[in-house]
Amino acid sequence: MKQVIFLLINLLTFITILPQTESSKKIPTSIIVMPFEPEEHYPFNIDEIRFSLTNGFIRRGFIVINDEMSWSKILDYNERLYNINDETADSVSSLVGADLIVYGNINFRSAKSRSIGLYSSYYSPTPILIKIYDRKKKSLVLYERMEFLQREGVSTTNLTINDIADKIAIMITQLGY
Repeated sequence: MKQVIFLLINLLTFITILPQTESSKKIPTSIIVMPFEPEEHYPFNIDEIRFSLTNGFIRRGFIVINDEMSWSKILDYNERLYNINDETADSVSSLVGADLIVYGNINFRSAKSRSIGLYSSYYSPTPILIKIYDRKKKSLVLYERMEFLQREGVSTTNLTINDIADKIAIMITQLGY
């Protein structure tokens, strides 16, 4: 008798948990990645940062808006597309129906040489500024300056653009998107 009651309780628990897990599946977040290069024009074939971020988000299961119809709406908006402000980010994300909009800038033409000790120095390119705006929250959810050269104590690691894109996608995933 105890075994039958125990079996019924387990069966009822399983039956009540099963519909909850199916209904609580996460809906993928839609993202649009704006260009990072000021001189780049649609279809942004040279913008490696945009390309890498797009691929990083796709690898993490996000829906990246990259179709012709959406971009024609954005291009008709007649605003500067790189390093935009929050108001423009809200307008553009609403225009194409994106949950998140990724934008920022980089200046590859400027870099600094930093001294280490008396006789050595290292080349430090300008970090990539990456901002992610959430249309529903009406605020920035990520403001990150990513450097290619990661220094931890005496060791250094050179990151690729793909490494940086993966880090950003992981950060957004960890924020619950």
